[in-house]
Amino acid sequence: MKITTYLLLLFFLFSCNTSTDEILQNEKKCYITKFNPVIIKVTGQELFTSEYIYDSNNNIIKKLDFSIVESGSSPGNPLPIPIYTTELKTTTTIIFNSNNLPFQIIQEPDLYNEQITENLSYINGRLNSKEIITTNLNYNLSSKMKYDYSYDSNNKITSVTGKHYDAFDTLDLTENQIIIYDLNGNLSSVTKSTINGNNYTTKTILEYSNYDTFKNPFKDIQVPFEDYIFIRFSKNNYTKYSKKYYVNDILQSQETKSFTYNYNENNYPIIAAFKCN
Repeated sequence: MKITTYLLLLFFLFSCNTSTDEILQNEKKCYITKFNPVIIKVTGQELFTSEYIYDSNNNIIKKLDFSIVESGSSPGNPLPIPIYTTELKTTTTIIFNSNNLPFQIIQEPDLYNEQITENLSYINGRLNSKEIITTNLNYNLSSKMKYDYSYDSNNKITSVTGKHYDAFDTLDLTENQIIIYDLNGNLSSVTKSTINGNNYTTKTILEYSNYDTFKNPFKDIQVPFEDYIFIRFSKNNYTKYSKKYYVNDILQSQETKSFTYNYNENNYPIIAAFKCN
């Protein structure tokens, strides 16, 4: 029996038991392999719901996402205590160009036969724009979101403009994002505003604070997945997060979360699996 709860990504943090940059630089370089852990309360199992697959050059060439399913039980033969395992849900393939830069991120079609393809373009090796195309393969209709990025002198993204076009190539949504970093170079806030053709506006404010002094393994991650596109600029790991959501300037919802992390001998969190060189 499949669990119907979809799991939030924990893409947060990691690092070590030392506080000096000199020691950190001497440590092994580790790459995330499995992440987004979910703990099953009934059994105490911890299962990872996402995984990166690397090639021999440590390029991320696939991202796997999993559902959690109950294993070994049936309506006529239920287990006293269920056992859970993972089942592959989605495979995303990353294609690199001749400069060893990812230029396409292709997600396989979902249950509704919709496929998402991201086309990336660069200027002097730096991500300049991204086009996210969602195609309904049943009807051969596509919508797209086009993002353009601006940077500061430290090569960190500070603003994003986005335009969404429907299946008839009509502009129906405009989006702007402002990204702010703290004095240590860690991500501090992301403010995203949208407006559609009917002047319906939304605003989402994400704030990140109380950073630890340890390494963020998502830093400089090679593939600019949407989930990590700004977090990858942070040196350290936030332990507090807040979100506010507005519609037409009226607050609709807000939340605040705090996190505590444990670290392994390589100064990475034990909430993820790694391979280290």
